[in-house]
Amino acid sequence: MPTLSCGHTVHDVTQTHYCAYLRLDELTSLQPSPEALRHHDELLFIVEHQATELWFKLILHELAQIIALLDDSRPGSATRLLQRISAVLEMLAAQLAIFNTMAPQDFFAFRGALSPASGAQSRQFHQIVKRSGGKERLGREVDTRAAGCPMHGREELAMSDVGVATPSLRAAFLALLQRRGVTLEELYTPLGQDGQHDDLYALAEALIGYDQQFRLWRRSHLAVAERTLSAGLGGTGGSSGANHLAERIGEGYLFPELWAVRASLWEVQQRRQTA
Repeated sequence: MPTLSCGHTVHDVTQTHYCAYLRLDELTSLQPSPEALRHHDELLFIVEHQATELWFKLILHELAQIIALLDDSRPGSATRLLQRISAVLEMLAAQLAIFNTMAPQDFFAFRGALSPASGAQSRQFHQIVKRSGGKERLGREVDTRAAGCPMHGREELAMSDVGVATPSLRAAFLALLQRRGVTLEELYTPLGQDGQHDDLYALAEALIGYDQQFRLWRRSHLAVAERTLSAGLGGTGGSSGANHLAERIGEGYLFPELWAVRASLWEVQQRRQTA
């Protein structure tokens, strides 16, 4: 019987095989060999970040489909996929806990080799923000000398062109509301009253759930950075490290209208009670 490159013996080389379908030989060759590792924990660092980028790829895949579904006025199907994205982000936040098993001194043993690379250079991360409709800064200038990087002078990290077409998820959602002739406030009718827009309400809550999970994932990332680096150590890319991550979290929501409408609903409720 023939033997595949992965070492498995099969009856028919043309049959679908687990290793070939997932291209495992290629996937597991993307990490350094044991001899090339600068420290035992470097493999952990690389695998976790590569896995995150794979999940980012799935998120972008789902975002494209969700936007298409909203353009086709199918909020129910879009809601289900949004819940999938939220589940991915929840998993990614939990996955970061693996870094808590890496002692600071062990990370520092290979951290210098990362400079001036930085997670801020993740193209897919910026694509997710832009495709969702976020307003995050995509470019920044850093003083590499001040950050202790091996490069000299100032480096411009230009990320403004992240290769993502419009419209964004946020724009597609607002356009759907406009086509249905409904305001955000009208989605949030009290339980038991007219629920003709229940599908849009479920969509809105799935969107805010996605926004919330996205922020929770970023906060988990910040917590790991603070535990490993403290708030005072600069990042490998020349940023202020944990302080920089904290600033980025505070730059706003993906869907600000959905957060603001809650204040409006409270004001309406107060007026009803005093009428």
